[in-house]
Amino acid sequence: MPKKASTERGYMTKQEVISHLDGLKTDEGKAKYLSQILSKKGLLAPETYKSVQESADKICGKAAVEAAERGWFGDAWAYAKKIKDKKLIDEIYGKAAVEAAERGWFGDAGKFAEKIKDKKLADKMYRKAALSAVGRGKFGDAGKFAEKIKDKKLADKMYKKASVEAVKEKWFNEAGYFAEKIKDKKLADKMYKKAAVEAAEEGMFGDAGKYAGKVGDKKLANEMYGKAALEELKIGRFNDARKCAEKAGEYLKQNHPDKLADIYEGAGKVIKAKDLRKKLEAQSKKKK
Repeated sequence: MPKKASTERGYMTKQEVISHLDGLKTDEGKAKYLSQILSKKGLLAPETYKSVQESADKICGKAAVEAAERGWFGDAWAYAKKIKDKKLIDEIYGKAAVEAAERGWFGDAGKFAEKIKDKKLADKMYRKAALSAVGRGKFGDAGKFAEKIKDKKLADKMYKKASVEAVKEKWFNEAGYFAEKIKDKKLADKMYKKAAVEAAEEGMFGDAGKYAGKVGDKKLANEMYGKAALEELKIGRFNDARKCAEKAGEYLKQNHPDKLADIYEGAGKVIKAKDLRKKLEAQSKKKK
């Protein structure tokens, strides 16, 4: 089978790029294709690269604006990031901010306004987002948006309400987080302890270890991470098991050294596994 001319030559010409683009129907497909060939070093002739980059900017820009107008802000963001033309990027984010505001998605509008460094618009949108969140009873979100506009008084008030709501609903982890936000250490510790107990009862030992660590209960945290490591070992997730084992202190060495060796071996730490097994054999001989 004869080789393509571009393969023999070692790079593509502008006409070959255009020819390929003509076969693609959507701006998204064209944007992806251009992004791919621009990312491959040496695929384009130097005089072609700049021209292709300009085409990519136009196509990605068009796709980003269309996505923003449809309310597909994630897609708009992804396309905009591929563009090198700062003026076009700012135009896209500006349109996205307006579109999001009109739809009542004030948090997104604030985020896009931040991108174009329009602080006044961003603050206005985040304040509206905070008020909207309050209206929906989402006090945690309201606190987050209040923090964005550096309104500490409003943020503290919202986080306090959020912590009360979380306690009432027995969402202990969230209650602990919100209590931390308002610097209520006593409440935070109480909630994280409850979250640790609940997670352990549900067999979510990694989470239990994390919450125990937050209240400084190292012994419980080590035990929970050790149990999490054993659970990961059972299902063959050796790297996850190793990560948990590393957080378990001496728990596994003291209680399940053979399993710790299995974890090391499964995670590719063969020398560690061998060393540990040698120690276990030596200990076993001494006992005999």
